[in-house]
Amino acid sequence: MFRHFNVDPAESHSAKRLCVTLYVILAAITLSPLLWVRDPPLVDYPNHLARIWILMHSKEIPELAANYIVHWRILPDLAIDLVVSLLSWILPVEQAGRVFIASTMLLLIGGTVSLHRVLHGRIEIWPIWPVSFVYNATLFWGFVNCLFATGVYLFAFSGWIATRHWRTAPRLRVFSIIASLLLLLHLFPFGLDCLSVATHELARRIDH
Repeated sequence: MFRHFNVDPAESHSAKRLCVTLYVILAAITLSPLLWVRDPPLVDYPNHLARIWILMHSKEIPELAANYIVHWRILPDLAIDLVVSLLSWILPVEQAGRVFIASTMLLLIGGTVSLHRVLHGRIEIWPIWPVSFVYNATLFWGFVNCLFATGVYLFAFSGWIATRHWRTAPRLRVFSIIASLLLLLHLFPFGLDCLSVATHELARRIDH
């Protein structure tokens, strides 16, 4: 015989606040090393930063203008080029790069929490475990485009699940645009998004 236990709304609200507070504290601890160093020690990161610096200053310095030509084209690996170039209009390139890395970490953490929320319908403590994996070999080697786009993918897939009540045509239009953006950011998370959506929809139809 099963018994139904009523959950006190005040207790539930208190638990949510505790989870959110813990998320904020652990996320702050995760980002804190960015304050300790001038340049994050990521292997490929200086190459990315140098490229952005040249993009921003190529017209100002004759030596750069004589040796570099800016030629934008569609490539599935443009996350840092797009984001840091935009941020560099209001921040120095080095600081814009630091903001990009911090955003990458927050996207990975927040995207995991978001996906758990739409799948299980509640906020719990378990999704905070990604903070243990933010500092990984992919980050160490400076493959920040892939990691940034992976964080965006987690939010995109969460959005796809959360909008299952939408009409088909508007939903496909909106998420086709999002998938196109993912393709520009990085190819691998774009593939993950396509695979996740396809398998999720297939599983739903099998269940029905």
